[in-house]
Amino acid sequence: MPKLMFRGNEIADVTYTSGGGGGLPTFTETVIATGTSGGTVTFTDDYHDYPLLIIRLGNEYYTDNVTDLLVTPDLIDSIFDISQDIVVNEFQNNQYGVYAKTSATVWTRTASRNVYISEVIGLTCDNYTVEETELYNKGYYDTQDTTIIGTDLFDYDMFVIASSVDGIQPNSIVTQKPIGLSGSYYKLGITPYNRFSWATVTDTEISSNPYHYVGGIKFT
Repeated sequence: MPKLMFRGNEIADVTYTSGGGGGLPTFTETVIATGTSGGTVTFTDDYHDYPLLIIRLGNEYYTDNVTDLLVTPDLIDSIFDISQDIVVNEFQNNQYGVYAKTSATVWTRTASRNVYISEVIGLTCDNYTVEETELYNKGYYDTQDTTIIGTDLFDYDMFVIASSVDGIQPNSIVTQKPIGLSGSYYKLGITPYNRFSWATVTDTEISSNPYHYVGGIKFT
């Protein structure tokens, strides 16, 4: 799994027992789908049964490249609900894969530049409840920038984000609140296809970027 962050602290790969709340969140991970460079991803479990998901990417040409995308079922559904393919990208380059949901249990790669989905992993939090609040869902496809307006945005431990530029893409880096927040804002890295940009987070606003979906995550 990726190095998830919680209030500025890394959460390492997990072999934990339940802590019953308190301390850093710990996770149990389950591989619920496998894919190959041939182009199909086959699910053995429903991704809706897990509060957080990792879409793990491989690269046919740059074989050392492994990229983990942190998403939620609601983020994925916001893409497939409008019949758009999901685009999976590496960080700040032109390597990508495009997948269509061709059945309840199969995603099929329809286009790519080397990137493919190798696994989808379901994460279950052992010692917290994972709560997601939908802060923005465009509901259609375009490439316009949007400002996210909300309340108490500093209360969220992290955000899950999908951008819409050349297709709809989950963010390729984890977006989380920094440790010891002391000012009136902090920055998040937003990663549309082949680029990187900063977003400024205040308690009431996330600055303009080409968002498709933004969900706020709390560990309670």
